[in-house]
Amino acid sequence: MQLNWRYYLLLLLLPICTTAQTQQSLLWRVSGNQLKSSSYIFGTFHLLCPNQFKLPDTLTAIIQSVDTVYFEIKLDDPALFNNMLQEMTMQNHQSLQNLMALSTYDSINRIFQEKTKMNLNFFQFYKPILITSFLYPALMGCTPISLETEIQKIANKKNIPIAGLETADFQFKILDEIPYQQQANMLKETLLYFNRSQTELKNMVAMYQRMNIDSIQQSVGAEDDLVQYQNELIIQRNKNWVTILNKWLPHASCFIAVGAGHLGGEQGLIALLRKAGYTVTPILF
Repeated sequence: MQLNWRYYLLLLLLPICTTAQTQQSLLWRVSGNQLKSSSYIFGTFHLLCPNQFKLPDTLTAIIQSVDTVYFEIKLDDPALFNNMLQEMTMQNHQSLQNLMALSTYDSINRIFQEKTKMNLNFFQFYKPILITSFLYPALMGCTPISLETEIQKIANKKNIPIAGLETADFQFKILDEIPYQQQANMLKETLLYFNRSQTELKNMVAMYQRMNIDSIQQSVGAEDDLVQYQNELIIQRNKNWVTILNKWLPHASCFIAVGAGHLGGEQGLIALLRKAGYTVTPILF
């Protein structure tokens, strides 16, 4: 699911963290509550440079030991790519040029071409929030890799089934709650203040490398653009996922890989699973 790049890369982070104590870890064991076997939750950072994070052997061994690997969406769904293509354009023939002054559009197009070697005109009818994805290599200074893809490769080698906590259609419907004008403003800010965007991203990656979930939440929780949508983007989705996991955890050992921002806070997965009666403990690596 793509959003403001900071939200996308940590997958829709939670509001400002509370005083609840959260240890610095990205990997958590879920046990107790009469479970026959443990399951695991791992917080991802969607795109990283290859040298910024390497899946540790501990994590690889855990993935190889489970019955099912869950991502936010079913990544091996044959229809996924076509479904995403159908959802990328704005409704009612809206265009990016209509969402800002011509002089502003020309300015951001020049920057976009400089950073991507592509003309923004080719993406006129794309939802602005999705256009940002073309900027990731320039923002990150590398050809990024996906942690989800790396996890999927490990699962595939062991023929471990892949499942999704929600559908891509559902995620796109959430994005459609954000007005196109607001999406365009976010894209414009990223391009016009590109150096600042790079610095913010660098800081966010550093937080992830330190496995500091609370700091990540504090940083993204200060983001004004999407505060009003956090119930739909974060809180309700976490609750939906726990409802699904309540049905699956008693029957199989699962590895659940979701954005790191979904883990912490009073409405995060760790707290919600504990409230549901599970024992959730950090695994340090």
